[in-house]
Amino acid sequence: MEEIRFSDKIREDIIKSPPKNSDECQYELASALLCARVSSHGDARHHSKSTVFSPHVSEYLRTLMVCCGLYSSSEPHDIDLLRRHIEGRGKDTGSRQHYLDENISAWIRVLPNLQSIEKSDVFASDVLARRAALRGAFLVAGYAGNPLSDYRIEIRVGNSSYVEPLMLFFHGQNIIPNIVKRGKTTVLYLRDGEQIADFLAFIGAHRSVVFYESIRAEKEVRSQVNRVVNCDTANAMRQAEAGMKRSKKIRNLIERSNGSDIPQELMETARVFLDNPGLSIKDLGELMDPPIGKSGMHHRLKKLEQMADEG
Repeated sequence: MEEIRFSDKIREDIIKSPPKNSDECQYELASALLCARVSSHGDARHHSKSTVFSPHVSEYLRTLMVCCGLYSSSEPHDIDLLRRHIEGRGKDTGSRQHYLDENISAWIRVLPNLQSIEKSDVFASDVLARRAALRGAFLVAGYAGNPLSDYRIEIRVGNSSYVEPLMLFFHGQNIIPNIVKRGKTTVLYLRDGEQIADFLAFIGAHRSVVFYESIRAEKEVRSQVNRVVNCDTANAMRQAEAGMKRSKKIRNLIERSNGSDIPQELMETARVFLDNPGLSIKDLGELMDPPIGKSGMHHRLKKLEQMADEG
């Protein structure tokens, strides 16, 4: 799955779980327009005509506008219109991208909660308003990295006066975004895996959460397996190096003394050890005659090393 496609998957999830009442509808639309470089003072000069949407997103925004009474329609301005929109999305809408309507300033003047959402004191304490605002923000200005290679969620905020309120909406859910400036645009972004999962769940992108978490779990399992393998490999290397050093010491000891100064039980221990490189101390002890335990074999090998060091 390519990066842009995961972003679109999240948008599809948002569209398939529309607002439950007209207030949420207004908050979501207001946040979307603010992130799309729209002034809350009816000034369309701040609107970027480079802001483009897929046909599905464009249709969804237009339907939100109708529900808020901001767009002429023969249909009633109620929330059921959104559900009819979702159910009827099987129709071909063409492949061209859609721009926001050029008459955006007219909508802004009649949208009652737009300036209020910028001043966000009330909305920051309202979980439904926070949810709707973050949904609208991601819908028009969101980006999601491919979770196979990059844990990242971004929202590019085109309207500078909306950066702080949007930060408050995140903080209200104990989600703490980082912030960076790219040219004239401020970007809020998440890199923490848990916070990204919390964000996706909060905005109602439930299918995307399942997809994302399955990848995270798989990557975590692989990481744990790699850690165990690396640990085992490191332990084996340390044991091999220690065995080589011990073998060298014991060989040197035998060559120096010709075995005359070494007790018979230690000579037998040295012979078994040198003839069976790589065996564990427990297995070496079982080859002794008579067999001895792991601690006994370890004690004899340490005694041989001590004699080698003293000589």
